[in-house]
Amino acid sequence: MNRCLFIANTHSGGGREARTLETRLRQLSRPGVQYDLRFTERPGHAEEIARVSAADYDVLAAVGGDGTVGEVATGILSSARPETPLGILPRGTGNDVALSLGIRDWETGLAALHEDRTRPLDACEVTYMAGGGERKRLALVGAGVGFPARVTVTASKRVKRLLGKWGYTYATVVAALGYRCAEFHLEIDGRAEDRKLFLLAVSNLERTSGQTMRIAPGARYDDGLLDVILVREAGTFRLLRKLTSLADGSHIHLPEVDYFPAREILVSSPAPVGLMIDGDLVGTTPARFRVLPGALRMKAGSPPSSGGAS
Repeated sequence: MNRCLFIANTHSGGGREARTLETRLRQLSRPGVQYDLRFTERPGHAEEIARVSAADYDVLAAVGGDGTVGEVATGILSSARPETPLGILPRGTGNDVALSLGIRDWETGLAALHEDRTRPLDACEVTYMAGGGERKRLALVGAGVGFPARVTVTASKRVKRLLGKWGYTYATVVAALGYRCAEFHLEIDGRAEDRKLFLLAVSNLERTSGQTMRIAPGARYDDGLLDVILVREAGTFRLLRKLTSLADGSHIHLPEVDYFPAREILVSSPAPVGLMIDGDLVGTTPARFRVLPGALRMKAGSPPSSGGAS
């Protein structure tokens, strides 16, 4: 590696660390390596920076949480050099992509940048509606329609700042109160059906929410498949009583839950329903989820914590 660009989310860590982060990155020194730094200024800016910069650097490193990693990945794959490796310096709340790749902290992230090897990572290309038009973005952790979007709204920056990764558990409980199921038309690998669902989730990783939830037991980030979770209508309080089953993955055995692999899912609804990607509320249905097998070359720690090849 001769040139590395750090793309940093100034809002990660509660928005208090921009100056400290800049100082720390600029103090890095390694013979023959040039380190550059760009800060994001708005949502979507990390994607723009990555798209125009990927061809000029040996490695791009996302400094932030899962949302920042997803934006940088989206930019790389739409750039003139989509094979540019992606590194991570985890600075978010959940950091699920980093943790699944064996990157536990700043130090392991930096060490991974200088390794010659990379690890393939599947991506989920999500097409959805936002701002009156069609948009695309990659999901690396996963995406959800309906209830997951409500949880994302409830898990505000203030909640995550106060409770850390447990803010997602708090948000799940609060969001469930009064939530109503929606009608969906689904096309899953060409099979069409109509469902009334509490949620639809598409996972790329086995664990989410700072690794506190085993949302997709057995999922692998390099198998060329998405793992789909459908939860049918059920009593709110029954679902809340079963919330602890998310920790060990036993929720997939509940009678209200369908769990299976797929490569492409199309979702539409009579009225727009909120869509979450990697912890960010981004738009609404109609939406399409399509796996991109081994799309990204990731700088990973060793060994990975879960969900991938050794």
